[in-house]
Amino acid sequence: MKILKPGDTFSPSSSEKSIYIVQFGSQNCLPCISLHQKLDQWLSDHPQVYGIYVPIEKFPELAASQGIFTVPSILVYVEGKKALQESGYFSLNSLLTKIQRYLDLFDHTLIK
Repeated sequence: MKILKPGDTFSPSSSEKSIYIVQFGSQNCLPCISLHQKLDQWLSDHPQVYGIYVPIEKFPELAASQGIFTVPSILVYVEGKKALQESGYFSLNSLLTKIQRYLDLFDHTLIK
């Protein structure tokens, strides 16, 4: 999972990948750190998905512009449009299952 740095662009709508996952987190948030590690592992098994971590300490305006006011928060964009959003206490496994459904749909449409 790439970590957004000052000077980097945030543009899920122009991603080459169909699915773009954005995690907003904080270095002082233990659940954020745990989610980041689990997402990193999941993304390593799903190279067709792009993942980016946004530290809110460095990007408070970006977080606010995306409607993020608590961490951890995860946004999922599918073909450039926000499809899923989870914040606070949520099941990562449930979210990943939903993302897998999108991946299965893309695989199914590519076969035909």
